[in-house]
Amino acid sequence: MLDDGNVFVPFDASLAPGRGQVVPPVCWAFLSVTSVFPGGWLRDVGLRLTPVAEVIVTKGPETGRRILVQALLRTILTFNPLNPTECHVECANVGTRFARSAGGDGRLGGERRVG
Repeated sequence: MLDDGNVFVPFDASLAPGRGQVVPPVCWAFLSVTSVFPGGWLRDVGLRLTPVAEVIVTKGPETGRRILVQALLRTILTFNPLNPTECHVECANVGTRFARSAGGDGRLGGERRVG
């Protein structure tokens, strides 16, 4: 943990010191919840891909809402201080959203039973 409360996570999969990304304390607290990420953040969401960015979004009828966004290997985290406290940090289901944007219904296709 850094002096300002942020957590530094290196890119290196072995977590050796090196280049990496800073994770805000609110996001790190979310990533550390074992009931959400039982395999641990490294296995369940992966290393950070981008620094935290502030973006302005439209959410429903509201425009100009400022949120923080950070991309990780298997998800995108958002921090929205206007959400209810238990939902300040959200984890985007990017696979489902991609499938829907590609014309699907968000469910897995082509499943088959093995064995």
